Amino acid sequence: MKFLSKISSLLFSQTKAERLYHGTVDEDLSKNYDFMPMTHFGTLAAAQHRGDFQQLDKSVERNYVMPVNVKFRNSLELDDCCNHSPSSWRHIMMVSQTFGDVPPYGKTFGKGRELLDMDKSDITPEYHKHYITVLEKEGHKKSDDILKRVFDEPREGMSYEDVVKELQTDTLFDEDSVLFYNDNPQEAAAIALTMQRMIQELETRGYDSVKYDNRSEDIGNYSYISFRPKDQVFRPHKVDLLPSSEPKFDESVS
Repeated sequence: MKFLSKISSLLFSQTKAERLYHGTVDEDLSKNYDFMPMTHFGTLAAAQHRGDFQQLDKSVERNYVMPVNVKFRNSLELDDCCNHSPSSWRHIMMVSQTFGDVPPYGKTFGKGRELLDMDKSDITPEYHKHYITVLEKEGHKKSDDILKRVFDEPREGMSYEDVVKELQTDTLFDEDSVLFYNDNPQEAAAIALTMQRMIQELETRGYDSVKYDNRSEDIGNYSYISFRPKDQVFRPHKVDLLPSSEPKFDESVS
């Protein structure tokens, strides 16, 4: 196992970095590049759009486009991920059958494509149960056990102490970053564990990131979601960080 790990690390180190961008209004983030797990990166246009939207939405004076170098080995291809709440991710994992007991279809089709286009942000258990039946009729298979373990158990079947204890078994989140999700520590921890379990499930299937067709911020181009930005996303050298309306930084990957 140690030999395979060394080979994997060597191959990753030889992977060519790709230049992507992230739009934000967080001045501290623009300085420290301390990205959360599941952060999105995309084209310059996508980052500019995101930065402009956040600036208007939060009524702040400026936004930032952050150039980054990324290294991904194997991205799970999905349709646009819409909003990024746990219920939205559960819906995406359900209709894509990524957690099914057959090879993942990744991009959805048929009834799955129709469901994703509904852009549901709050998938109730009744909704899930009904459409799992619909999907089964098209040849999809249940992945209920994994969906329940990832998306239901942290909120409904575990104590706060057990949630925190499991979060500490990985390096994805620390005590401060968990509170990104919610001001209530218990609610925040449940969401963080949901995201941690989803990342770990995807990693067991060989994925280290998500690649999706961006259908809102830069239509027709791909954006990416990094599972572990500390290991995959790097600050470029010699880059001027400016508001997204004035991108004048070095375009070369360095």
